[in-house]
Amino acid sequence: MLNTTLNQAIICEILSHIRRGEIHYCHQLGFDESELSAIDNLTTQEIQDLSESHISFASIQVNHGTFWNLIEAVRENTRQRNIIDRALELGASSEMLNHRFGWSSAEVSARRKLLGIKEAMGRKRNATEEEEHLVWQLWNSHKDSLTQNVEQSEEGLDLLMFIAEESKVSLTEVSRLVSLWEKGNL
Repeated sequence: MLNTTLNQAIICEILSHIRRGEIHYCHQLGFDESELSAIDNLTTQEIQDLSESHISFASIQVNHGTFWNLIEAVRENTRQRNIIDRALELGASSEMLNHRFGWSSAEVSARRKLLGIKEAMGRKRNATEEEEHLVWQLWNSHKDSLTQNVEQSEEGLDLLMFIAEESKVSLTEVSRLVSLWEKGNL
């Protein structure tokens, strides 16, 4: 079964690249001109027979270093996507996600839709005096635990999200208030 699947994948890939004129890619896979010409001139039935052969004409070699690097990158992407999803659930603005993760407003909008988050147009409401006081208390009691800049670090974002969860104030508003306090403007 693996041989058939591998043959099918390679033949499909080679034919696709030949038709796009990407012969160099085919050479990188190990095919020479005569082999590419033979593949290009196969009938549909011959392509099917070659693809379904139980004898594999290629072998797989695993680059273990690259494999583990990709696994690490995939896990990091998942971790970051989970952070972004949590931030969106807590009311992060497009501007905030652009600043922290480089996401465009279109990416943020699409992700909100996928998560089922309805975002009202226009300005977001500011915290009430009571909410602001609660945010201040939470910020004041946890800010000394930060080892990095609140506005630039993942650690800072995590604290802002914690405060948003505890206070039930949107993450964007929590971030705005903390930024003002840090700059001494409030």
